[in-house]
Amino acid sequence: MPLIYLLIMHGCLFRMLWAFSRDGGVPLHRVWGAINDHLHTPLNATWAMTALAFLLGLPILFSTTAFLAIGSIMCVALYFSCESLPPPFPLCFCVWKFNFGVP
Repeated sequence: MPLIYLLIMHGCLFRMLWAFSRDGGVPLHRVWGAINDHLHTPLNATWAMTALAFLLGLPILFSTTAFLAIGSIMCVALYFSCESLPPPFPLCFCVWKFNFGVP
């Protein structure tokens, strides 16, 4: 199960890097926002996020404390990202966006 979450998060990360790059919001946006001609995917953004995940994951291999610290930081960041919205939004935001099968 954690491998599935890791793959989903990786997909989200490289898509966000590509989207911000497409809009010119990150340094080297022309490199990260480029679409591969052969595969028609943002290959540079994918490799950049893969390398970043690998580098951030190296300390986890050698230390349980590093693993717990990174996990705690991610949980706190997720909490504050939801708490930054006004009170009704964290619970109702997804329901308002969903159109329940209406074409």
